[in-house]
Amino acid sequence: MLQSSLEKYLSSDYSSQISEVKVSASSITIKGDYTGSGDFALCEITPYDTLTQTTKFLNTYPLSDPAFSMVIDRFVNRKGFKYDRLLSKWAIDKNRGPDG
Repeated sequence: MLQSSLEKYLSSDYSSQISEVKVSASSITIKGDYTGSGDFALCEITPYDTLTQTTKFLNTYPLSDPAFSMVIDRFVNRKGFKYDRLLSKWAIDKNRGPDG
Protein backbone atom coordinates (compact mmCIF):
# COMPACT_ATOMS: atom_id res chain seq x y z
CA MET A 1 0.00 0.00 0.00
CA LEU A 2 2.78 2.47 0.87
CA GLN A 3 4.67 1.77 -2.35
CA SER A 4 1.59 2.21 -4.53
CA SER A 5 0.60 5.46 -2.78
CA LEU A 6 4.12 6.85 -3.25
CA GLU A 7 4.18 5.82 -6.91
CA LYS A 8 0.82 7.53 -7.47
CA TYR A 9 2.01 10.70 -5.71
CA LEU A 10 5.29 10.84 -7.65
CA SER A 11 3.63 10.28 -11.03
CA SER A 12 0.94 12.94 -10.53
CA ASP A 13 1.04 16.57 -11.65
CA TYR A 14 0.20 19.29 -9.13
CA SER A 15 -0.63 22.96 -9.61
CA SER A 16 1.35 23.85 -6.48
CA GLN A 17 5.05 23.19 -6.15
CA ILE A 18 8.18 23.76 -4.14
CA SER A 19 10.76 25.03 -6.59
CA GLU A 20 13.83 25.39 -4.38
CA VAL A 21 15.22 24.36 -1.00
CA LYS A 22 18.54 25.93 0.02
CA VAL A 23 20.39 24.92 3.16
CA SER A 24 22.97 27.14 4.83
CA ALA A 25 24.88 26.69 8.07
CA SER A 26 22.03 28.10 10.16
CA SER A 27 18.90 28.39 8.00
CA ILE A 28 16.81 26.77 5.28
CA THR A 29 15.14 28.78 2.52
CA ILE A 30 12.13 27.21 0.84
CA LYS A 31 10.58 28.75 -2.29
CA GLY A 32 7.49 27.74 -4.17
CA ASP A 33 4.03 28.67 -5.32
CA TYR A 34 0.48 27.46 -4.92
CA THR A 35 -2.80 28.03 -6.72
CA GLY A 36 -6.39 27.79 -5.62
CA SER A 37 -8.53 29.18 -2.87
CA GLY A 38 -8.53 28.27 0.79
CA ASP A 39 -5.84 27.98 3.42
CA PHE A 40 -2.46 26.62 2.36
CA ALA A 41 0.54 25.72 4.49
CA LEU A 42 4.12 24.64 4.06
CA CYS A 43 4.44 21.31 5.85
CA GLU A 44 7.55 19.68 7.23
CA ILE A 45 7.75 15.92 6.78
CA THR A 46 10.35 14.43 9.10
CA PRO A 47 12.22 11.21 8.28
CA TYR A 48 9.86 9.20 10.48
CA ASP A 49 6.75 10.52 8.65
CA THR A 50 5.44 9.44 5.26
CA LEU A 51 3.87 12.13 3.09
CA THR A 52 1.19 9.91 1.58
CA GLN A 53 0.23 8.29 4.90
CA THR A 54 0.22 11.34 7.18
CA THR A 55 -3.24 12.68 8.03
CA LYS A 56 -2.13 15.57 10.25
CA PHE A 57 1.11 17.50 9.85
CA LEU A 58 2.53 18.68 13.17
CA ASN A 59 5.00 21.25 11.84
CA THR A 60 3.29 23.67 9.46
CA TYR A 61 3.79 27.24 8.35
CA PRO A 62 0.77 29.17 7.02
CA LEU A 63 1.20 30.59 3.53
CA SER A 64 -0.42 33.88 2.58
CA ASP A 65 1.34 34.69 -0.71
CA PRO A 66 0.86 32.29 -3.65
CA ALA A 67 4.52 32.87 -4.63
CA PHE A 68 6.40 32.39 -1.38
CA SER A 69 9.93 32.35 -0.03
CA MET A 70 10.30 31.31 3.60
CA VAL A 71 13.46 31.26 5.73
CA ILE A 72 13.41 29.04 8.83
CA ASP A 73 15.99 27.90 11.35
CA ARG A 74 17.96 24.88 10.24
CA PHE A 75 18.21 23.45 13.74
CA VAL A 76 15.32 23.09 16.19
CA ASN A 77 14.90 21.44 19.56
CA ARG A 78 12.46 18.53 19.40
CA LYS A 79 11.74 16.50 22.51
CA GLY A 80 15.04 17.53 24.07
CA PHE A 81 17.15 16.77 20.99
CA LYS A 82 18.75 19.06 18.42
CA TYR A 83 17.11 18.18 15.10
CA ASP A 84 18.63 19.15 11.74
CA ARG A 85 15.91 20.07 9.24
CA LEU A 86 18.31 19.15 6.44
CA LEU A 87 16.75 15.70 6.95
CA SER A 88 13.17 16.93 6.40
CA LYS A 89 11.07 16.87 3.27
CA TRP A 90 8.69 19.74 2.44
CA ALA A 91 5.23 19.89 0.89
CA ILE A 92 2.47 22.39 0.27
CA ASP A 93 -0.84 21.29 1.71
CA LYS A 94 -4.33 22.71 1.66
CA ASN A 95 -6.33 22.68 4.92
CA ARG A 96 -4.45 19.82 6.62
CA GLY A 97 -2.29 21.44 9.29
CA PRO A 98 -2.36 20.60 12.99
CA ASP A 99 -6.09 21.37 13.17
CA GLY A 100 -7.06 20.08 9.74
